[in-house]
Amino acid sequence: MMFDWDRVRPVVEQVLREARFNKSSSEHYNQPCFLTSYQIAVLVDGIDPFLKGNMPVGGKGVGSSDSLSKKIG
Repeated sequence: MMFDWDRVRPVVEQVLREARFNKSSSEHYNQPCFLTSYQIAVLVDGIDPFLKGNMPVGGKGVGSSDSLSKKIG
């Protein structure tokens, strides 16, 4: 399967809506948090691992090849 942004976008939006700071001792607890494109890609892949097709999620060792985190970024 090739990368289909129309299928990925709603899942990215869901991840961004639901991501919250979870350190209970912080003043930011349960507030929206900053996520890198790699963190978003990991969460998207956790929801639907088929969305990335044959691309890796990304991260160390991927080099210049396409990855889900690069597409999201």
